[in-house]
Amino acid sequence: MEKKVEKQEAAEIVLPKGRIAAWLENFWYHYKWPTLIAAFFVFVFVVCFVQCSTNERGDLTVGYAVGWTMTSEERAALIGAMEAMMPNEDGKEPLSLSIADYPVYSEEELQKKFTDEEGNFSLTAYESMRQQSNRNMQTFGNYVMTGDCALYLMRESVYRAQNMTALAAPLEDIYGADAIPASAYDAYAIRLGDTAFYQYYAAIRFLPEDTLLVLSKPYVFGNISDEEIYGEFEQLFRAIVEFQAP
Repeated sequence: MEKKVEKQEAAEIVLPKGRIAAWLENFWYHYKWPTLIAAFFVFVFVVCFVQCSTNERGDLTVGYAVGWTMTSEERAALIGAMEAMMPNEDGKEPLSLSIADYPVYSEEELQKKFTDEEGNFSLTAYESMRQQSNRNMQTFGNYVMTGDCALYLMRESVYRAQNMTALAAPLEDIYGADAIPASAYDAYAIRLGDTAFYQYYAAIRFLPEDTLLVLSKPYVFGNISDEEIYGEFEQLFRAIVEFQAP
């Protein structure tokens, strides 16, 4: 009589891990989060470097997230007006400015922008600009975190979305509790349309009156971690806010 042979389950074949694979697994287990955080910051700096390299860089760069795409003439007018606010010290080369601009539009602005006088709406152009505006919002948020810039022009919705009150220098620290400028929007920002600077320089009035001027606190990294550079940004901020027409 033949014996019944039971089928045995095949054992799992486990290949020994190589030294490199074992090291990588151990490294990832212990350093996953520091690695991901470092990768994020590398990504942010690369993105912002590429963005900024498309524009001519000045000694100081001002961040821009307003619902208006500047023409070359408007950009030159804005830079010129701000450069006129910089102190001209004897024996020193005047500082130059550049703008890192990321126009951000509201839904209402986009609808109006792509509807002609006869009420015809261009959906293709609207979608393209809407997507670009969303990308600009994200890239501007990344740029703010690089520490490249301490002075910003931005719309109210961007100010709120980017939680700028957590990054901005309180006006009380700059001017004192009893000398907050009348043009203050809140405890951290200045409403540009309420400044003499905005009223005097007609060429910059393409900017909406409710554009906010914000000075960030110094960072522990980036361009504004340098005390002298940050001091230049603060001087420019104060000069714009305190400007009086001649």
